[in-house]
Amino acid sequence: MRKIKKNSVKSMGHINKSFVLSDDAPFHIKEAYNSVRTNIMFSLPNDGKCKVLIITSPSPGEGKTTTAINIAITLALAGSKVILIDADMRKPRIHTYMDVKNKEGLSGLLSGYNTIGEAVNHSSKYYLDFITAGTIPPNPTELLSSDGREKLIDELKKHYDYIIMDTPPTNIVTDAVTLSRVADGVIIVTRQNLTTHDSIARTVSNLQFAEAKILGFILNDSRKGSYYKKNYYRRLYGYGYGYGYGYGYGYSYGRTGERKPIKNKEKSE
Repeated sequence: MRKIKKNSVKSMGHINKSFVLSDDAPFHIKEAYNSVRTNIMFSLPNDGKCKVLIITSPSPGEGKTTTAINIAITLALAGSKVILIDADMRKPRIHTYMDVKNKEGLSGLLSGYNTIGEAVNHSSKYYLDFITAGTIPPNPTELLSSDGREKLIDELKKHYDYIIMDTPPTNIVTDAVTLSRVADGVIIVTRQNLTTHDSIARTVSNLQFAEAKILGFILNDSRKGSYYKKNYYRRLYGYGYGYGYGYGYGYSYGRTGERKPIKNKEKSE
C-alpha cells in the first residue's frame, strides 16, 4: 500500500462531534463501548485473521455512524489495527466527523478511479485509518455488488485487524445486506423511542435471508430525564448498552412505515 494521507484539521459541516469518544468522554460511555469491544472479540474466532464488521440500523436516525466510529476507536485503543469505511454512499457522514473533504473514497475505489493509497486517510487523534464514501455515485448498490468489493476487502485484510463498515439502514436500501456477504458479523444499532419492533423484525429477516451473522444489537438514547442524567442497560440479542444522545439526520429514501417505539421499562441503575 502507498503511504496514506494525514487528515487535515478544519471544520467541515455542522454536526455535534461530542458524541465521538474522546479523553474527556463520560466514564460510563467509555465502559459501555469497552463492553461492546469485549463482546465483539468473544463473538468472533480468535484465529489471527482480519475481521470485517458491518454496523447498520433498521431506519435512519438511530445513531449507526457515531456507533461505528466509536467501535472503531475503541478497538484501535486496544492496540488493533483498524480501518473505518463509510459505505453509506447516499448519506455519507464520516468525513465530517474526521474533518476531511469527501473526495477520494470508496466510490472511487470501487469504480477504479482511485487507488487505496489515494483513498486511505489516517487520524492521529483516533489512532485509526479511514476511507470516506467519496463522490456520491448514481449506482451505490451496483458498486457495492461489484467484483471490486472483494478485491478491496482482500487487500485491506492484509494490513488490518478489523475493517469496520458504516452502511445505510437495512429497511431503506439493500446495501448492508449486500455487504454482509463479505462480513464476519453484523451489529444492528437501534434507538429508544424511535426503532420499532416491526422494523427490527424486517432487518433480522433480511440479514438472515443473506445468511449474515448477527452479532448483536446496540440500544442508543436509552435515557430518561436530562442529557446523560440517567443511564440504562438492556441486553437484547447478544449484548447491548445504553447512553443518551440527541441528534438526528434525514434520509430521503421514503417512508418506512408506522412506528411503534420501543419503550424502556427497566429501572435505572
